[in-house]
Amino acid sequence: MRALATPAGDVVLQRLAQAHERQRLIAVRESLADLLSAFHWCSAPYTEGDNRDYVASCRKSWDLMHEFVFGVFDRTGRFVGEAAIDDLDLAAGSANLSYWIAPSARRRGHGAKAAAVAARFAFRDLGLRELRLLVAPGNVASKRIASKLSGTPAPATSIAAPETAPSREDLRFVLDASHDTEVLRRDPASFPYQGISQVG
Repeated sequence: MRALATPAGDVVLQRLAQAHERQRLIAVRESLADLLSAFHWCSAPYTEGDNRDYVASCRKSWDLMHEFVFGVFDRTGRFVGEAAIDDLDLAAGSANLSYWIAPSARRRGHGAKAAAVAARFAFRDLGLRELRLLVAPGNVASKRIASKLSGTPAPATSIAAPETAPSREDLRFVLDASHDTEVLRRDPASFPYQGISQVG
């Protein structure tokens, strides 16, 4: 698959590959304190073997259409985080949307743009109708992103527990394909829904 990028090219999503392992390991280790409480795959210490196995597992899951994990890169080609469509139910047209951005790359809009690009991939390329985004109560930045993506707060009982299975209580937001148009109408320049391009 070719990479997906924002129109400005400042955020690029690529399917995880062996070539990304070194950069990914650096980003994960930088983000370890946050990732440990949020993602089931993360453990301390996070070794080269853990990283290699994870990338291989993601590629296999992609081929089986179980989940789609992207590396997130800035305009310089630096690996700054990940975005994923997982807990996929093609029959129901639903999945979870998750993402993380390394601390040194935050406050630049990378998380919002990566989430928007991944959401558009899910709605357009996979034909999904609904995405679920889990946000920790204290994560103000992610709540803001969910709001900008037109996420609707949903009761916990309506959403199956994802594989990430954080131990804390999470807020849940639901995005659906109809929000696509609303985000464009409201602020087309802020998110890469219009003119999303393939690169590479």
